[in-house]
This record gives sequence, C-alpha cells and structure tokens, in this order.
Amino acid sequence: IFTSSCIIDSRVFKPGMKIGFLEDCVKETFRQSKLFHYDSIPAEITKRYYEDNGLPQSQLKDLILTVTGIENLPYRTKRPLTFLIADGSDGNRYRYYLSSISDTLNPSASNEWCIYLVEELERFSKLIGQTVYGKHNLWSERTENGDFKTVWGSKYIPLEVTGMIPARGTFAGACYIRFKPEGYDGEYYRYCENSEEFFNSIFTFCDPKDSFKDIKKNDWEAIQKGLPEAGMKKQILELAVGKPDHVSTYQTNKDTYELWYYKNVMGKSYEVILNKDKVESVSSSENKRRY
Repeated sequence: IFTSSCIIDSRVFKPGMKIGFLEDCVKETFRQSKLFHYDSIPAEITKRYYEDNGLPQSQLKDLILTVTGIENLPYRTKRPLTFLIADGSDGNRYRYYLSSISDTLNPSASNEWCIYLVEELERFSKLIGQTVYGKHNLWSERTENGDFKTVWGSKYIPLEVTGMIPARGTFAGACYIRFKPEGYDGEYYRYCENSEEFFNSIFTFCDPKDSFKDIKKNDWEAIQKGLPEAGMKKQILELAVGKPDHVSTYQTNKDTYELWYYKNVMGKSYEVILNKDKVESVSSSENKRRY
C-alpha cells in the first residue's frame, strides 16, 4: 500500500506542479542551468543560447518552481523551442528550457535530469519515522564533499528512516533514503528508485525474525553478514545471500552435490558447494562490479 501510493501516474507538466533542483546538479557551481528569468529573451532566439546561458547552478539551491504553463516559441526548424513557465519561491517568474522532450504540447519531466518533482518526494517522505529492514548489505556513507561512498552494512536489522534526498536515477523519482540502523552510531543511506519493484527488492516492513522463529541467534548473525559460509544449511544460505544466479549438480559414487553460483555479492563472485542441504565449501573471486 505504501509503495503504490508513492507512484505518480503521469509526470506531464501541469499548472500547480512543484519542481525542485537536484543537489548534485546545484553543486556544479561553475555550470549554467537552463533556467532564465522570464523577461530575458535574446533578440536572436537560438537553441544554443538557452542551453548555455541560464542562471548559474548554484543559484538554484532551495529554489522551488510552481508551474503556470507551457510556452512554445517559433524556431527556424519545424520544431519550436519549448519552455516551462513557472513562479519561483523567491517571488520571481522563470522560463525553463525543455531540451529533451518528445511532446511539445504535453512535455514530461522524465528526461529532465536536473529536476525532481516535489510531490514525489513528499509522498516518499511518509516513510520518515518508520522502521524498515534491508534485504541487502549495500549501504552508503556521505563524504565531506557530499558524495556517497559504498559501505557494507548488515541485512535484516531494524532501520529507522530519518530523511530523504532526491537523486538522479534510471527511472523517475529516485532518492537516497537516510536511516539509522539499530546498534550503529551514525546514519547511512540507500539509493532507491520510485517503483514498487525496486523498493520491495531492497526493503521490507516485516521483521524476518517473526517469519522464521525457529532460526537460532548464531544463524541470524551469519545471515546478517550476507555472505556464504561453510556449514550453513540451505535455508540459512538463501536468507543470507539470496537465490543463486545459477545452479548445477554433479554426482559422485556416494553423493549428489549442488553448485550454487553467485555473480556479485559485495564485490565478489562465489561458488558454493552443497551436500545434503548443507554448505560443504565456499570459493570466491574478485568481481569488477561492486554494485
């Protein structure tokens, strides 16, 4: 219910829609944006002018635009120059050049890499104050310059959500979810796309210990590390690392063995040999992909 309520059916720009600018865009202080004061139209209208001569990115920090309409200015090609017209939270009126749109009458926000929709962030921010459980060990720390650095955390421990940072993503409405893990001093982050499938692949609202009451404490400690270990039962292995990318079997004179292959677990590939539903051996190799 929560994740489905976060999805916006249409990202077409409409009057009243509120727009903010992404932090990683604003940090690029020496670049120009595609945002202009409304009355600053050059005598010779050119596409290049609107791509290269907007307000400095640094001036976009904390600015929120409220859409009032769409404007199409005739151009020497058949395709007009399309602009978003908006009122700024600073009291000024603005024109934002939409350079990547496919529909000049009903342009969408999906291809505008520098902006986020305030409503999307507000919907996802309902997660703040709730507790979730991470299905992966992949976390991030924030460095002094504001970048995100990958760290390895613990699976399935309670994570209290403390904040949201809108982010650039493969799909619309991505963000970094900030959380405080139980038993940790600091706060960490997890990148998340605004889709039910993505959210449900990395988080759950249910404490896994409530679903697997028969698992012992030392097994939970192994599961939370997220790594295969010799001696694990098959159920513990699957909870710790997930389903394998590939499974094969081979037969000896005495036993049948299963080989579970994992392509990328915390930066390594693993080959796990199971005999009678128990891990007999684990071997690994470095993986160039960390994520």
